[in-house]
Amino acid sequence: MKNIILFIILFFLISCSMPVENWYDIDISEIDCNKSDLNEISKWVNKNIDYVVDGRTEYPRVTLKKKYGECRDQSVLMNAIFYQETRKKADIAIGYYNGHRGKTHAVPYYNNHYYCNGSFEKLYIIEFDEIKYYFSL
Repeated sequence: MKNIILFIILFFLISCSMPVENWYDIDISEIDCNKSDLNEISKWVNKNIDYVVDGRTEYPRVTLKKKYGECRDQSVLMNAIFYQETRKKADIAIGYYNGHRGKTHAVPYYNNHYYCNGSFEKLYIIEFDEIKYYFSL
């Protein structure tokens, strides 16, 4: 009996310490755009993912499944698609969009370019490797 209990405890400890999959691991096979171009990815996301504010930042696989999310969700999804296709890391810029200073907006940021349809004033950057800390639990 002791051996069984010890085995269960050991199994639990090992399984809890196993690494969780990467936040950007998604299936991009169904995404029908040039996945190596953030402008094309942005157009695809704007067409296929509804903008809905829910106060959470979801993993890209969740946003893709639900087919909706707010700007952070959409930006994270765009970055995941781009990374899965190219292995190039885009960041996320947080700032004001089209001069609206009351509410911040999130957009992909790569090679000194903001990927959005309008003007953008950057407040700060979330680097690719730091994105994992922004998801809702």
